Amino acid sequence: MKNTIPTDRSHKKFYVLHVIADTEPTLIGPFRSAERRNERARLLRSDDPGGEDGIFRLDATGSVLVGCYSNLELRPHLAEDVLVAG
Repeated sequence: MKNTIPTDRSHKKFYVLHVIADTEPTLIGPFRSAERRNERARLLRSDDPGGEDGIFRLDATGSVLVGCYSNLELRPHLAEDVLVAG
């Protein structure tokens, strides 16, 4: 059986997932090390002393894609209301 868990840390990618005002996700990275990633996260927090943004660590061994859902994607029943009102 093939080993699916990477044994070489060089395959690991380090990112910061910054969610601006807890609504708009932004992926920052990859960074060469977890420490460099953590430094960026600290800088982001210092720029947001009120703590309104979500700042998350993300470690990946493959591709990463981050995006938003539209309101209609999450609540498709609203599309019928828009069509009826139009």
